Amino acid sequence: MKIITSLKLASIATLGFILGIVLFFPWQSIGDYVMSRGLAVAAENGIYATVEGCDAEGLIDKEFVYQSITADFPVFRFSVGEIRVNPAFISSILSRKFSCSVKLGRGEIMPVTRQKLEWTSASAAIFVEKEFISVRDIAFFGKFSARGFFEISRETGQILRANMVLHLPEDMDRAFEMLSRSGMVPLTKIKTGEWKVER
Repeated sequence: MKIITSLKLASIATLGFILGIVLFFPWQSIGDYVMSRGLAVAAENGIYATVEGCDAEGLIDKEFVYQSITADFPVFRFSVGEIRVNPAFISSILSRKFSCSVKLGRGEIMPVTRQKLEWTSASAAIFVEKEFISVRDIAFFGKFSARGFFEISRETGQILRANMVLHLPEDMDRAFEMLSRSGMVPLTKIKTGEWKVER
């Protein structure tokens, strides 16, 4: 009986310790650090990005919220009002591979042709493997919509595997035809306003 009581007390103490860490851990500092590292890595790869702010929300199920993000790529500008990142801490620890779910608010991609690809909301799941980053369950909704997945090399940044279907305004077809001919992205036209990324 004493052993059972001791085990119960030990379990309660352990749970209290874990809860204390979760509740009082400096999550905001972690969010800020991830943001600054991400901006630095992007700059090293010729992508110049800005983030207006970062918050950590939730008591147990932590979520990092980044506001007003813009990123200038060589051939387009990406901007979104809000990105919510929900790290899967337990599965990441168990698998020793970082994973998270991502939700995007209203945003747009502005290519050099100045014709916008706009969406109202989007989501995806990200898994960081040793040699590549896998972005799965991609779903964009709005004037621009997309579904599918892709994997990119962590070393080269090239697309290794992909299967995505994109729906876009018809006046964007010309820009996508140019992008397809450039060989930068494995794009195939299905019909007007519908394209496939496959590798």
